[in-house]
Amino acid sequence: MVRIDEQRHRRLRRLCQAEGCSQAHLLQRLLQHYETQRFFGQLQQDFQELSEDPEGWTQYQADVDAWNGSLRDGLEAESWDTRS
Repeated sequence: MVRIDEQRHRRLRRLCQAEGCSQAHLLQRLLQHYETQRFFGQLQQDFQELSEDPEGWTQYQADVDAWNGSLRDGLEAESWDTRS
């Protein structure tokens, strides 16, 4: 159980009414959003640090090029469009 003050509880109830969902569901969504924001914020910071390291950035680019080479496997592109 999580205890919050009355003001935040009113805000939570108001948001739940506006969204048409339970408090538990809204809190789950908010936590997922927060975790996603943290993940991508850290990823951005890591890429910034990597881009400032010439040796590390060169190695990263070499790795990307190696993986991109796997896309040139000689096979024709397949259509995944199932509407036709």
